[in-house]
Amino acid sequence: MKKINTKKIAAVLTATLCIGVLAGCGSSKKADSYYFTNNTGATMQEVYVSSMSNDEWGDKLNDSTISNGKTITLSNSTLVDGVGASYDIGTIDTNGLNYDFYEVPINDQDTLSVGPANGDTVTLTVTSGSGQTTTYEGYAY
Repeated sequence: MKKINTKKIAAVLTATLCIGVLAGCGSSKKADSYYFTNNTGATMQEVYVSSMSNDEWGDKLNDSTISNGKTITLSNSTLVDGVGASYDIGTIDTNGLNYDFYEVPINDQDTLSVGPANGDTVTLTVTSGSGQTTTYEGYAY
């Protein structure tokens, strides 16, 4: 009868556990989607993403209000010019304040985070799926 090498068994079990934990720590973002986060301090009631060539905002993308600090998932199919193109983004909060941004590229798994208004300006931070951030200044009115 062979002697059991408990050190080898412990090493294999530890490696298996680590692989399982690392697999579970992957991004919770899903392909074919992008995300909108409301960090304005108010509740958002409308979100629009429009082709830069369109003079109208188009259809509202959210089904319900978005509380401050909350994120919604949007399908890449809402990007009429395709992933990687630049879009105009418009939102309206429940107080009637509009937040508008122009010429913002949107890619798969990007998170668009609208910050609070500072007078008549507002900041949109776009974080890519890999964690790179780009900031855009917009208008609050």
